[in-house]
Amino acid sequence: MSIYILIASIIFLLSVISSFGNIKSTHKSYCIILIEFILIFLSGLRDGVGTDYDMYKKMFMGIRCADDVEPGFKNIVDLCLYLHIPADLSIFTLSLITILLASKFIKSYSPLVFLSFLIFFCFGQFYFNTFNAVRQNIVTYWFLSSLYIIRDKKFFKYFVTVLLMSYFIHLTALYLIVLYFICQYNVNKKMKLGAVFLFFIFGNIIIKLVELSPYAIYLKFGDFAQTHITSLQFLMFIFSAYLILKPVSFSDEKYNRIFDNLNLVNCCLLATMFAVDGSPVVLILTRLLYYTTPIYIVLIPCMVNQCHVKTNKEIITIGIGVMFIAIMVSSLIINGVSYDMIPYESILF
Repeated sequence: MSIYILIASIIFLLSVISSFGNIKSTHKSYCIILIEFILIFLSGLRDGVGTDYDMYKKMFMGIRCADDVEPGFKNIVDLCLYLHIPADLSIFTLSLITILLASKFIKSYSPLVFLSFLIFFCFGQFYFNTFNAVRQNIVTYWFLSSLYIIRDKKFFKYFVTVLLMSYFIHLTALYLIVLYFICQYNVNKKMKLGAVFLFFIFGNIIIKLVELSPYAIYLKFGDFAQTHITSLQFLMFIFSAYLILKPVSFSDEKYNRIFDNLNLVNCCLLATMFAVDGSPVVLILTRLLYYTTPIYIVLIPCMVNQCHVKTNKEIITIGIGVMFIAIMVSSLIINGVSYDMIPYESILF
């Protein structure tokens, strides 16, 4: 766990220094590259870390059949085997793509880049989740780094890319087509709150919808019969509801609509989780939330940046940084072993 705490401390220190305005633009760029380098190599050079690591390692070694993944991804695996590409290099490439896409998202929309990197690294559903839901996270951060396509209403380009993603990477990428249309509408606060209420009241209907989706298989797994909403998901619901009442402002009005509506999606799905708490549907909704909850990586820094008093901004940055490091440490203590996150091992040592 010490390596995780060390990296979090480095990013935290940079976020604090940056909040005081003591980093020149050139040095800031170098620091961002350093963080990208660290995150890529921590993920790409891991050995046996993450619940899905062994599956991908055996797949790229040809030991495990790739018939249970998307046809296009199976073709990628077969090509890697045909070209005798080492499994470690294939896994490193997946990590490289994911982290670069996440970094592009942060650099495109966050006013406090280092704080965003800290949130990304410390919150388990973001960076550490890329060790587990590998393929879905590639699609997630492609989507978030490509919000400008939604802003510019380039549906054909978006649609074709989503189809390719669903074939080559992860089938649930098709869900992003729904998000495209949701992001196109202006919804007032009363309608948003009404939608959240309806999702909570009629949440059980979602079980019928799940039976028609690729996630229907989860309903048959007895291991998930008592899946419950977590305390962090509850706090995320409170935060998403707060953002409905006090939305964050971007210089581009179109991004206000996009981020507001994605936050609404989060709030509605989390409200539904309360309605179906204790059923396997909680796990399914959690997987859907993987696509939209990372918006808070940039929305939290946006809220901090909009503080009018500089001293308050610095204090809040420190407070948020300490809070997220505490969340990371507690999560690793509670779930680190069960999710194969600790101890950390690398192919280098």
